[in-house]
Amino acid sequence: MKTVTIKEIESHGFNSAQSQRIFRKAKDYMVKEKKCDFYSGRKVQRVPAYAVEKMLGMELN
Repeated sequence: MKTVTIKEIESHGFNSAQSQRIFRKAKDYMVKEKKCDFYSGRKVQRVPAYAVEKMLGMELN
């Protein structure tokens, strides 16, 4: 499974605040929709790329 960090989201042209918001929403999606409680932890630094793609509505390269 391909994963994404906040820095990798920033490399796609988003500023720091936007990338943190996208990352946080992706973590919420994983906890609420996919029932993966692992992503509710504060120290989780990676989320699946498909969760970020769902938040953005576009595919990451």
